Amino acid sequence: MTAIDPIFFLYGAVFLMVLLMVEGAWFLLQDLRGQTGQSRVNRRLRMLAAGTEAREVMRTLRRKPAAKGGLEALLREVTPLGALDRLIQGAGWSVPTNRMAAAMALAAIAAFLGMYYGVRVDMARALLFALTPLVAPPLILAMAARRRLRGFARQLPEAIEMVVRSLRAGHPVATAIAMVAREMPDPIGSEFGLAYDEMTYGLDLREALDNLALRVPVDELRFLVVAVRIQFGTGGNLAEVLSGLSRVIRDRERMHGRIKALSAEGKLSAMILVALPFVVVGAVAVFSPGYYLAVKDDPLFLPLIGSGLGSMVLGAFMMNRMVRFRV
Repeated sequence: MTAIDPIFFLYGAVFLMVLLMVEGAWFLLQDLRGQTGQSRVNRRLRMLAAGTEAREVMRTLRRKPAAKGGLEALLREVTPLGALDRLIQGAGWSVPTNRMAAAMALAAIAAFLGMYYGVRVDMARALLFALTPLVAPPLILAMAARRRLRGFARQLPEAIEMVVRSLRAGHPVATAIAMVAREMPDPIGSEFGLAYDEMTYGLDLREALDNLALRVPVDELRFLVVAVRIQFGTGGNLAEVLSGLSRVIRDRERMHGRIKALSAEGKLSAMILVALPFVVVGAVAVFSPGYYLAVKDDPLFLPLIGSGLGSMVLGAFMMNRMVRFRV
């Protein structure tokens, strides 16, 4: 077994450093926005206050894809552009997908040229380093999208209660949705505002809520959409139904919190037990490369390694099932 070149550890450290720096800058920006009080004004209202037309705001926030059958739609289906567009939309960013993809490609090319011609490393290492601008942005977008979905789920009970108060005051559903769009911060403020804009420009309530559920894949929001669709078709006291739905969502949130607290120790133990053998093997390979060379020709070496890995996979699967609860 050949020794691992320490330069690979340097590349890994650089990759993690860049990833953590970008993530830290993003969350720092969010914190600063919250401290200045701007987070209470959602993005849709800021765009409208800046003088942008309502139709242009809707087009920007909705990120409507190309018509079915078009060349752009076909390219999005057969290339990673579609997945990148969904990540950008889920994260709540307004940057165009083509611009993001072009920036990632140019950064990857610049990283490759800088490492290959500037640092004078071999092509394999330069290509490995060039993967950083291609991998880091989707990871950051995925983390931002998950954070945004969790924020939406936390805001949803308050938004439903606001809708209930508006309905009990005698307002129609569209006006109640517009009130949520005006009064609540992102992410729920802009998403409800986008649903209201879609109703303003021709969609009915059911279609606008269906589009909202597609943009924000949160289970609790689907409950709201189903309740409104049932009331729209059969009638009934929508305010009472939504009031009960708000209580159910809050109870589910409390239950999820209790489950998360009770299973936190088991999850941490599982992660440590799974990662510890790899950490030990990596440390031994770095500090004592010849440790395994004495037994690598033994006929039992590979079978024992395979059985150990298989046992680890089985143990990780069992621990994962033990600490996962579905509510």
